[in-house]
Amino acid sequence: MNVFTVPPGMPFLDMLAHAVLDGGLPLDAASALEPHELAQWRIYLPTRRAQGALEQAFLTASGRRAMLLPRIVALGEIDDVEDTGLDAPAPGNREIGALERRFVLAGMIEAWAKSCPGNALAAVTQSSTVRLLSLADSLGSLIDAFAIDEVDLSRLSELDALEAPGHLEDARAFLKIVREEFPHRLAADGRLGHYDRQRQALDRAAQRLQGSPPPYPVIAAGSTGSIPATARLLQAIASSANGAVILPGLDRDMDDAAWKALEPQDAQYGLKELLRRLGVERRDVADLPGVGLRERKAARAFLLREVTRPAATTEAWSGLFASGGTQLAAGAEGLRTFAAPDQRIEALAVAVILREVLEQPNATASLVTPDRKLAMRVASELRRWGIEVDDSAGVPLSRTPAGAFASFVLHAMLPDA
Repeated sequence: MNVFTVPPGMPFLDMLAHAVLDGGLPLDAASALEPHELAQWRIYLPTRRAQGALEQAFLTASGRRAMLLPRIVALGEIDDVEDTGLDAPAPGNREIGALERRFVLAGMIEAWAKSCPGNALAAVTQSSTVRLLSLADSLGSLIDAFAIDEVDLSRLSELDALEAPGHLEDARAFLKIVREEFPHRLAADGRLGHYDRQRQALDRAAQRLQGSPPPYPVIAAGSTGSIPATARLLQAIASSANGAVILPGLDRDMDDAAWKALEPQDAQYGLKELLRRLGVERRDVADLPGVGLRERKAARAFLLREVTRPAATTEAWSGLFASGGTQLAAGAEGLRTFAAPDQRIEALAVAVILREVLEQPNATASLVTPDRKLAMRVASELRRWGIEVDDSAGVPLSRTPAGAFASFVLHAMLPDA
């Protein structure tokens, strides 16, 4: 199988663009194609944002000369792109939209609540439209979780065999909505959920690759295959003579004891599971050929490897400190900590650091944080200097002028909402 990785700490998409343009990928069709035939290549990426970033990486790697780009497809949109003129979805298998599903579920919840007047959950549901819609969203999330992991919703009936207090019995009766009523409604309308349709599209793409391998290179890059259907497609691509799977930051230097001890909460666990699905040993995964891969940031990678070491193997730390911790010190070079007294100063400090990057030619910076409030505060501080940042999470509708106006109107008409 053709499985490669871009080492941790290296610019993933830049390395991918260089490998493609420099002919570094050892694929049967890669060397046979002329530069003007690059448009025949197909590259699958995890997100639409990565799609745009790879296009920019190709532009930079090519010296900004005019060129035809490969066909770059986000895995989440493979049904919209790959089915066009190839293998259209079966008639009647249209996708139900998120908003439509929300109101369908809300209607089912409302009907259930009216039929159970003595149920405490039903009473709470009927007291507010907002709670009704919130509960519909929760059921939608439950449906999506089952669909992503390819677990049949009918398995919820197995909960009936458990002994539980009365309020849990009420909850099991409530779950009949997603166990029976909603699936029957979709079947009657000939509709599919988003993830069910996506799974069918991914499986069709995998079957096409296996049945009639394309004469052009097909690359899947950046995905960890956490969704079973995606993992099957990656396996089909890696098995093809003209296919390659490029993993993001596989740590090939991690010791075997730590690798075996990886658990779901560990950063490398997803890659470990994907390699298991592919039937590939970690030692058989090579660095992606290309410019600059020999200049690996070994010290920083070593530090991160030890920081994220599985808890079951942390006894190895004693040996690091016994040797003086020189490798750790080298890896920590350039890192700084700042204890902010409050959230405003924290956001201001991050904004100042990002602003200083603009003074350095060709330098780039990004803020990675799960705290959306911090990200919005930093963006607000940067605007004071006339700097607009690209927020990958987008802007909530309620914070746009039109969304804020609509929210005020709704609150004026529905004070209890």
